[in-house]
Amino acid sequence: MVLFENPYKDLYIQFLEKNDIRYNVSEMDDNTVFVYFAGDYKEVIQVMISFGGEGENKRHITAYCFDVATATTDSYLNCLIACNQCNNEYIQIKFFLADDNCVTAIVDAELRPETCASDCDDLAQLLVVAVDKAYPEFVKAGCS
Repeated sequence: MVLFENPYKDLYIQFLEKNDIRYNVSEMDDNTVFVYFAGDYKEVIQVMISFGGEGENKRHITAYCFDVATATTDSYLNCLIACNQCNNEYIQIKFFLADDNCVTAIVDAELRPETCASDCDDLAQLLVVAVDKAYPEFVKAGCS
C-alpha cells in the first residue's frame, strides 16, 4: 500500500482498499483520486475526488463527476434546463454545462479527522446517486 502526503487521502485510500473499491491516484496530481462506481442508468460513474493542499485546506475535498451527459447543438438549451432542474432537486450538488458541452456535477465538503474516510465515501455516494438518478433527465433532454 502506498501512502501519500495528505493524511485524509491516505485514510480514504485505506478505506477503499479495505472495501475492495476500484480506484486510482492521478498521475498528474497526488492529491486526486479517481473512484469507479456502477449505476442503474449510467453504466460506469467515475468520481474524481480532489483533496486540499496545505494547512486547513487539506481538510477540504471536492468531488467531481465529469461527462454526466453531452449536449449537442440541438439539445443545448434543453440540457441547460435539465441542469437547472437537477440543481433544484439535488441542492447539495451543482450541475453545470462546461465549455466542452459536457454536463459536470460537483460537490464539496470539509472533513473531520475522526470520520474522514467514511465522509469521503458518503460524499462520493451522494454524487453517484444524484448523477445516476439525473442521467435519464439529460437523455430526455436530448443529450447523449
